[in-house]
Amino acid sequence: MNNINNITNYFLSKGFNWQEAHMKALQLIELKVSKQAAALSYLDAYLAGGLVFLIALPLLLLVLKRNKKTAPVVVLSDH
Repeated sequence: MNNINNITNYFLSKGFNWQEAHMKALQLIELKVSKQAAALSYLDAYLAGGLVFLIALPLLLLVLKRNKKTAPVVVLSDH
């Protein structure tokens, strides 16, 4: 609540009436919260992508090791 009052007082000092200043203060706080939420969402998505990569990497290595044990197939053609 103190933050809203401080921002409202800032807009009052810039010449807005109380109602406009209060609405602008609420809009500014909403903008800040939206930006922070977007940043946290990107952070969570980046973390999830990293975890998928870390889980998939050992599985990929296991699959590649199995394929190396099989003998290579040589196909000869008379064309």
